[in-house]
Amino acid sequence: MKQRRRVAIAMEIDQPYPHHHEVFLGIQRFAQEHRHWVCLIDEHPGYAMNRRTIDAGYDGVIGRLTKPMQKRLKHGGMPMVNVVYAFHTAGIGGVYLDTTAAGRLAAEHLIDRGFNQLVAVVERTYAQSRLFAQGFVATSEEAGVHCKLVEIDEGKYFNASEWVGFEKSILQVIDGLKPPTGLFITNPSAARLVVQFVQSRGLHVPHDLAVICQHNVLAMVGVPPQITSMDSNLDRVGYEAAALLDRLMEGEAPPDEPILISPKGVIGRETTDYFAVEDELVAEALRYISSHLHTKLRVDDIAYELNVSTRLLQLRFDEVLGIAVSDEVRRLRFEKAKRLLANPDRLIGSIHQKVGFATPYVMNQIFRRELGMSPSAYRKQVLGGD
Repeated sequence: MKQRRRVAIAMEIDQPYPHHHEVFLGIQRFAQEHRHWVCLIDEHPGYAMNRRTIDAGYDGVIGRLTKPMQKRLKHGGMPMVNVVYAFHTAGIGGVYLDTTAAGRLAAEHLIDRGFNQLVAVVERTYAQSRLFAQGFVATSEEAGVHCKLVEIDEGKYFNASEWVGFEKSILQVIDGLKPPTGLFITNPSAARLVVQFVQSRGLHVPHDLAVICQHNVLAMVGVPPQITSMDSNLDRVGYEAAALLDRLMEGEAPPDEPILISPKGVIGRETTDYFAVEDELVAEALRYISSHLHTKLRVDDIAYELNVSTRLLQLRFDEVLGIAVSDEVRRLRFEKAKRLLANPDRLIGSIHQKVGFATPYVMNQIFRRELGMSPSAYRKQVLGGD
């Protein structure tokens, strides 16, 4: 049986930071699998006035380790792993999200939807935001897509003048865009502001502006119109950080380089559920289809509503998108079904009606064909269920 390990967790888990909570859950998952671990929450391990100091018997520390905290713990010879890139120090174990890879995925998501004008909006005070932007801009340039980088200051909610300045900076970004544009933004609050301001100017999301956000904070991105975000795999960050600390407590030396965890991918939602096209007929058809997914949507009926022949509509879709009208309808139904499944308040048995699938059985078959799992299994995966 392995020696019992007392591990201090310093994660600011009392604060409403979903990314801290996800990392914490990953740490707990490792602890549950390794029963010799005893996790103890301590936001200030090693602090001289804290009764639970190094002398209290910690075998290791993991979490959001600030520079002063690292100095205290290193002085006491304490094994430690940091999970916040802003505080990374060479020679100290670190496990972080590969933010450059996440930025690349975000750019690819928008480019795949036909947007040839992209904007990356990042908060200048955060190092990881800049790494996101680097991946986003590099991918855009490699694809020959024009990309503009905009840096803004963080909006302080408790300071009225700073908040107004934050709003103005978001408005300036929007007013400088030429539709259709794909926009990546790090802050979920800013992403919601973008959507609000775009709509207040009579523009449409995602047809004029597609939006993708770095952080998957459901309270901000999960309300209509739902905002596409990154699945940052932060649970895995926590798990691998715990695994690294376990090795360090066994005497292994910290790795020379930080361990970077690849993001799972993009969680597609309404703000990017669209192909950017210059062809007016195809664009109008896509708007019509998106707003009528709950109906039968036969190709003849779509053409009738647009006052064109079925043959012309099919021809334009083939020329512009390289896909049949019916195939695009099925794709949009499937994507909307995935969005609805990500909402735990939606009854699975009623979702097929909202997206135009004839029966729950039909939807089940499509999910098994496309994803290799049932709708209920997909919901568990998205919501982090077992």
